[in-house]
Amino acid sequence: MRKTILFCTVALLLLGVLGIPKGHCLNSIETLGKSIFFDTDLSFTGNQSCASCHDPDWGWTGPDSVINAGGSVYEGSIAGRFGNRKPPSSAYATPSPILHYVIEKKEALFIGGNFWDGRATGEKLGNPAADQAQGPFLNPVEQALPSVVAVVTEVCISSYSGDFRAVFGSEVCDSGNENEAFDAIALAIAAFEASLESNAFTSKYDAFLAGLVDLTKEEKKGLNVFKSTGKCANCHIRDLGPNGEPPLFTDFTYDNLGVPKNPDNPFYDQEDFNPLGDDWIDFGLGGFLATRTDYVDFAAENDGKHKVPTLRNVDLRPSPESVKAYGHNGYFKSLKGIVHFYSTRDVKPQCVDPFTTEADALLQGCWPTPEVSANVNNKELGKLNLSEDQEDAIVAFLKTLSDGYLPSVVIGSTTAPIERDYRYESSMGDWVTDIMRAYDHGIDFALYNSGGLREDIDAGDITFGEVWDVLPFGNTLVIVELDGSEVQQVLEEGVTGDHGLVQVSGLQFTFDYDATAGSRIVGDVIDLSTGLPLVPGDTYYVAVNDFMAIGGDGNSTLAANPQTDTGVVIRDIVVNWIMDNTPFTPPDPLVELRITANGTPPL
Repeated sequence: MRKTILFCTVALLLLGVLGIPKGHCLNSIETLGKSIFFDTDLSFTGNQSCASCHDPDWGWTGPDSVINAGGSVYEGSIAGRFGNRKPPSSAYATPSPILHYVIEKKEALFIGGNFWDGRATGEKLGNPAADQAQGPFLNPVEQALPSVVAVVTEVCISSYSGDFRAVFGSEVCDSGNENEAFDAIALAIAAFEASLESNAFTSKYDAFLAGLVDLTKEEKKGLNVFKSTGKCANCHIRDLGPNGEPPLFTDFTYDNLGVPKNPDNPFYDQEDFNPLGDDWIDFGLGGFLATRTDYVDFAAENDGKHKVPTLRNVDLRPSPESVKAYGHNGYFKSLKGIVHFYSTRDVKPQCVDPFTTEADALLQGCWPTPEVSANVNNKELGKLNLSEDQEDAIVAFLKTLSDGYLPSVVIGSTTAPIERDYRYESSMGDWVTDIMRAYDHGIDFALYNSGGLREDIDAGDITFGEVWDVLPFGNTLVIVELDGSEVQQVLEEGVTGDHGLVQVSGLQFTFDYDATAGSRIVGDVIDLSTGLPLVPGDTYYVAVNDFMAIGGDGNSTLAANPQTDTGVVIRDIVVNWIMDNTPFTPPDPLVELRITANGTPPL
């Protein structure tokens, strides 16, 4: 008897794009990129990595309160050398498109690229984040390695050099391939920066969007001001993407906010790199465009403009006492300060001294002149007439954008522990496969490899993080079409003992560990919906994960049969089931008796 399966279109929460906690399983190129990102050997004196200026605990930006409270520019690998801008966040930068422009209101509006001035265009590697990753290695005021060859050599003798060759080919480190290897290094870094470990989408605001928590009254007020009279959302886009992607809080454009010079910027004292001293002016995007023959005509109208940064993780820091800096040059030392500047820049008088710090400007009730007076945005900021309460509310909302909140959100509770067992039927295996089978009423059975269930869950509250620990791989649900004899063969492949026992829902069978592999099933396999043995010629629809579906753990029968990948992450199905069924009691294998294992299992 043949059945017609209806794949349900359940409107899952925004979980598939909300990300996962630190420590989730990176793929091979992301893992390689992470190794490179944190490698201090990739600097002139072996003391600086990408993470030295892009620390995850600080929102992937500068991690030193003392520096952030002053010049905000970080010292390079060579002592005494400093760049000219504060480090931007490396997170959420990867979606930035290749630098280009569109004509808007008869002016060229530049979009994309990376670095504050857009000079990492993405034209070289097709990826602005990858173009950007190459810059600091060779910059004499940053990691300061002398050449491409030097960078590649360090990677090729590193502890992860085997991973580098495995990802990009055994010849990647061969003499004569240095340029290709340098590009590969940058692409690996960009892959890590694009991973869910970097772009995590685990903030309170993400949980709010998913309907899991509510914002406080103050946070809601801030959100309303953010998208209305504060005009913040004009550039820091808070809308979902075209396919439901979470908001990035940037439009990847460039703007001159009228930010004053940072008097403590150490670049003013870099005689070898800045002969202009205090007279040096940061022209931002305009300065870069002036170096390009194809863009030079647009340079003047973009002088003073800098990249609109993401606001995600804008307040993320180790403690409330930790100081972060804001603006391309780190002039502002608090969110309250920069929000107040947005509201009052054109209301307060100008300070007498253009080198007035933020702290002194707030005391004096003035703001210094903009570093670049041309092209200042006076339509969306400068005179917003926000009350102090409204400014404070915006700050409260901005604090909801810090990653790391979602994993701690309680999504339900269990009355009993949910435990794994790789050699026998387990409550974890019964529970997960039952949820998979319930995903669509056309699914007859569900199977899961025990090795894919990575942690137990204690009785009591269950958090997002715990579910991700159980199912860290992001596997999707695949439905495979099998006849009865093929279902039995899949079970034979699942009880070989080499990879742990296959866990099941909707089936009951007995096997013997001591029997010859391939002939371990004893007697009939029972369809629990009918209480009858499987019919060899009938068609059954079996839900598995995508790892099993492509033949993982020796599942060759699954791989050889027709299948449909739903694209839905099993972890998300489990999360939604918990939320809909809490509190619940997980299945008890001693009651279920789906799998009877005789003989001696392997150690």
